[in-house]
Amino acid sequence: MSYTPPTIRFTLPRPPGGPLGERESFDDLHLINGGTSTVFLPNTIVDAWCLDRNINSFFGAPPGHFFQANLYSSYELGSLGVAMTGLAGNGAFLHNLDSVNWLINGYYQNTIVTLWQNLQGAIWGLLGDDPTANGNINAGNQAIITALTAQARLPVASGGGDGFVPDQAANQYIGVVADPRFFGPGYNGNEAQPVLIPTRAARLGDFVWLDLNANGLQDALEPGVNGVTVTLFRDLNANGSYDVGTDTFLGTTATGDDPNTAGVQQGYYQFNGLTPGLPYQVQFTAPAGFGFTTPNANTNFSDTIDSDANIVTGAVPPVTLAPGEFNGSLDAGLRLLPTRAGLGNYVWEDLNADGIQNDGATGIQNVKVTLTGGGADGLINGVGDTTTFVFTDASGLYFFGNLNPGEEYQVSFERPAAYVSFTRPDVLGTDATDSDVTNPAGLTGITPIVTLTPGQYNDTIDAGLLRLASLGDRLFTDTNGNGLQDGGEAGVVGQAITLIGGGADGLISTPGDNTSTP
Repeated sequence: MSYTPPTIRFTLPRPPGGPLGERESFDDLHLINGGTSTVFLPNTIVDAWCLDRNINSFFGAPPGHFFQANLYSSYELGSLGVAMTGLAGNGAFLHNLDSVNWLINGYYQNTIVTLWQNLQGAIWGLLGDDPTANGNINAGNQAIITALTAQARLPVASGGGDGFVPDQAANQYIGVVADPRFFGPGYNGNEAQPVLIPTRAARLGDFVWLDLNANGLQDALEPGVNGVTVTLFRDLNANGSYDVGTDTFLGTTATGDDPNTAGVQQGYYQFNGLTPGLPYQVQFTAPAGFGFTTPNANTNFSDTIDSDANIVTGAVPPVTLAPGEFNGSLDAGLRLLPTRAGLGNYVWEDLNADGIQNDGATGIQNVKVTLTGGGADGLINGVGDTTTFVFTDASGLYFFGNLNPGEEYQVSFERPAAYVSFTRPDVLGTDATDSDVTNPAGLTGITPIVTLTPGQYNDTIDAGLLRLASLGDRLFTDTNGNGLQDGGEAGVVGQAITLIGGGADGLISTPGDNTSTP
């Protein structure tokens, strides 16, 4: 089985109007039954722009003729170059279709004020044709056409269209290329004018995380994972995964900080500027030492919080996007392979200073966490030791994966300037909810050395931090003895006040108490 592009069927002459409303286009196509597109539906009218002025237009077709066109993305140049023989003479200029999309957006969003004849001439100029030979579109203004063409060739950073990608979040347009042929009475199989049909751009993406309890769901305090490779492709042989040299490669990215929210939240990816109505598929590449968790564990949950990656290939089933859609549900959960190990967890502000995560404590982001490993001899002894570091995410989470079972590891936390010390370590409670820093007063908090077993993820290595606090108020003369600060009752000046503190153990009336006066 091979990929077949979606199709539309349409008739001429051009009825007035179109879904984009008040602005005229070169052609308005009247869609009829028979096409397979899920985006461009029968009994609608769409705007269309001609891509090659040297190919026959639709005008003059005998009565009863209709046209059927294959649909392609204007950003998938490999597919266009192979499939559209009608653009063979313009193939060297297909890379300018991003600039054409930029012009289309400016035209419909009224940031480029021009007549449709000028826009059509600029499109032809960008695609290698002579924009002065405008034929039946009434010439337009050649100076404006030349200026539009020149501006569209400038890089995006310079205010032009070279490198432009339609932004779904900004409700921008993307051009769908329709490659038509004549059908109906007297069909002769000749190629007809290829056109560009504007519609709203789409987007997909979401999240890769470490599934600590292997339940297939994105539970609280399970960290996102940066640096995971995600491939976007079209599965031409329909075998469910990406095959180099067979399938259509559409792009690659790596997971990183969430671009859509403030702060640092790791493990996110997205692909923008996608064409509605075409099938897209993503495939995740598991980092060394990791596999994928069980997919589709969402019987009673939303699809947005489970894993969608095939446990063997890392591929997600294909999706077809609607105009303006953002599909943010394509996720992958990772698990440690049985032969590897990992550690990590949480840095939080200990609001009640009791050493336990029990007070609605909030995670602290951007804390530098360093992992020291034993190296070749497996022992932390200063001989061949290794170090690597990460920063906590917006939830205060961190992790290190793909570690060697049996090797010694030690974690250190760099105390932010806003905090006075680490909280008390190893207080009564479970090791998963206390702090493990053994030198609370240090600028760098150090934990005990640990070794891990094959397949183990130790998620109990935490650090609590304390801010400076203060107390005080007013000493006054209670003239009427009612215990209240009534108006006119004077404050007492010069009276010595002593503060008793619990000292190193934090408890008053035990050894190490301290006193201070203001």
